[in-house]
Amino acid sequence: MALQFSNLQHAAWWWLLVAVGSLVGIKFTKTRYYEKLRKPSFAPPPWVFGVVWPVLYILQAEASYFVQRELGSFGWQCWFYIAFLIVSTLWTFFFFVLRLRTLSLGVIVVSFVMSMLVAVFYCDVYWLSGLFVLPTVVWLAFACLLNWKINYLNPRDSSVKREYEERATEVLEKEDLNPDFYFDNPKSQD
Repeated sequence: MALQFSNLQHAAWWWLLVAVGSLVGIKFTKTRYYEKLRKPSFAPPPWVFGVVWPVLYILQAEASYFVQRELGSFGWQCWFYIAFLIVSTLWTFFFFVLRLRTLSLGVIVVSFVMSMLVAVFYCDVYWLSGLFVLPTVVWLAFACLLNWKINYLNPRDSSVKREYEERATEVLEKEDLNPDFYFDNPKSQD
């Protein structure tokens, strides 16, 4: 049984979905965690993500609206797109909240593949919709590379260990103790 909407309701529904997705992303990414990670030279400054994602979400909403309008109902292509949005949101949760970078890499690869499929499925219904999703595909390809490189530059638990050592070093220095005695400090070996 397909849901039936007027054109205005179609657009309003997709814009609401985009707004909710953006708010979830903003809520999860308000953290200093990303700033503390070692990043590759090609990593954009954090403000770029705040500009790019809303634009991509707007394009996705318009693409979904066109597909729904062409189909005359809420087709399986739209449900697949919603599944893609859920997977994309899971990446944000795994990376920023749970800080599971390796798992988030797997999730973002799945999200990338799903975005390619959304583009193909949408293009099959209305060619312009498929084109509207292509910037998301390109951005997620870049995000996969960035996530992989961040994992490479920040081995498992290194950020936690580094933060612990920094705090412990402060305490040890305050007590006039040599932190190099307690930690394998590569800086002291230079």
